Amino acid sequence: MHITMHADHPITSMLLGDLFHGNTQRLIALCNTRNLRISNETR
Repeated sequence: MHITMHADHPITSMLLGDLFHGNTQRLIALCNTRNLRISNETR
């Protein structure tokens, strides 16, 4: 999954990109752990 963000200032877009990327990674990690937990319970 790749999402491009456009901002007027390159520094702002870089900061927003880093924040967004970090949040995305965190969300993916949360989803992965939740899925693992669910799959372990169903076994």
